[in-house]
Amino acid sequence: MTSLVRENWVVLLPFARIDLSLTGTEAGLFMTAFFVSYVVMQLPGGFLADRYSPNRILGLAQISMGAITMLLGWVNSIGQGLLLRFLAGIAAGLIFGPGLRATIGWGEQKNIGSLLGFYMAAPSVCLAIMGVVFPPFVVQYGWRYVFILTGVAATLAGVVCVCVPDNARNEGGRSAAGMRGILRTFWDMLRNRKLLSACLGGTLGALAAWGVAVWLLDYLLAYRHLGTTYAGMIFASFSIASITGRPLGGRLSDITGRRRLTVSLGLFIFFVASMATTVVNDLISLAVISSVLGIMSGFWISPFYVMIVQLGDPNNAGATSSLVNTLTRIGVAAAPVAFGYVLDQTGSYDYAMLTMSFAAVLAIPLLAPIRERHPAR
Repeated sequence: MTSLVRENWVVLLPFARIDLSLTGTEAGLFMTAFFVSYVVMQLPGGFLADRYSPNRILGLAQISMGAITMLLGWVNSIGQGLLLRFLAGIAAGLIFGPGLRATIGWGEQKNIGSLLGFYMAAPSVCLAIMGVVFPPFVVQYGWRYVFILTGVAATLAGVVCVCVPDNARNEGGRSAAGMRGILRTFWDMLRNRKLLSACLGGTLGALAAWGVAVWLLDYLLAYRHLGTTYAGMIFASFSIASITGRPLGGRLSDITGRRRLTVSLGLFIFFVASMATTVVNDLISLAVISSVLGIMSGFWISPFYVMIVQLGDPNNAGATSSLVNTLTRIGVAAAPVAFGYVLDQTGSYDYAMLTMSFAAVLAIPLLAPIRERHPAR
């Protein structure tokens, strides 16, 4: 539901921009307003999940997000829209930590990677569905109804979460409540060098994956000079493959019990596939390599978050994962700019692609100090 609310503006932008008479900058601010508050609220969401009911926090945040999103169906000015998107980001930012903690709580230790794989794949699935369903719906009924209906869906999902009791694994062993407990938890995370090293590795991995993902279609069109149809088909193969990568990586890490090795393998193959993309010329090879690139862009993420949770205090799983998610969002935000900067400075898409791929390789040694605590059986 968070992805449905966060990403719906991507599909609705062409229609709402005309109706509200928005400039390009103003239209972009609708996404930025959500993203800023979303990132800021990651850590508070994690701290709340560690101290109270994850399902209840998750549900109340979704109900709030849904109600605010419904109001976006009645906006008539940029000021109203930006305010509501900012408020929706606050509610949405409280969801990741509780959602991840609730997911972990419902699974066996040996299957955590698989569970997180499906949890992490949901945004990609949601975006793919929106790209197919929303445009014809908007043409038929208007963009405002999409905001209203997605808001209703998020609200109903929130009600379900509130009504579902927490698993026993999430009921005991709570972190110390109060400001002193929160500060102590935060200080413990900052002193955990392995955790901070892994955070930096995750940020570089996100930088590489998102830099390639955001610019791949432009690379195919402007540099490879492919037609819109062929470029679209290759990009679609990348997008579809990226959906499968997260559960595949999670499952493999569960089977082998080698989380760090799985993460490193995914990042290294991503690097090799990125390099191969710059040298192959025939369409079939390009489509195959783009599919591998798509799979590996998400392959490392699920075992990475399992590893992160195991690095910290189990009672602070929500806060730990939220801290990492906050830092990896920095990589996501910087990725399009970093790719574009290299492109502007060198005039070469190949150099920009290779620069992003090297970020993935640089992430691997940052994971080397980590020793896994709970190998799968």
